[in-house]
Amino acid sequence: MGSSRRLAALRIVTLVWHLITGMAVAMGQRLRRGAQWHQTPQGKVAINRWMQGLTRILGLKVEAQHLPADEPALVVANHISWLDIIAIASVCPARFLAKDVVRRWPFIGALMALSGTLFIRRDSLADLQATTLTLTSALSAGQRIAVFPEGTTTDGRDMKPFRPGL
Repeated sequence: MGSSRRLAALRIVTLVWHLITGMAVAMGQRLRRGAQWHQTPQGKVAINRWMQGLTRILGLKVEAQHLPADEPALVVANHISWLDIIAIASVCPARFLAKDVVRRWPFIGALMALSGTLFIRRDSLADLQATTLTLTSALSAGQRIAVFPEGTTTDGRDMKPFRPGL
């Protein structure tokens, strides 16, 4: 096996281990600190450090400019790839808003739910109203929320129309 294949295999094993330990930590924190563990100072630090570890494993270099200084804040960004979430969360701890189908993704959906991601059913007017109330409550409680209002990934060259619910 060549050197590059060994490095790729090592990176994959490290990534899988990181995901498994992240799930274990999130489950432990939820049991110890409750459902809102991700909003405790310790929870925010744990998630931030976990995301920073993920950027290292994936070989990402994140440079941040103009971060919101304090909470509460609404972070609004274009969504170019799934790496956006990792990059933002590694420098700016926030609760993300995701479409509800993501919650059903194997392993990742559960990890996202445990870490405080808010999920939205974009095809349900009643759910959009409930999500608005949830976001308002979270911001009123001093939380930082991150949204991708285009509702999809793009190449980033142009801005797509914002989803009405977002």
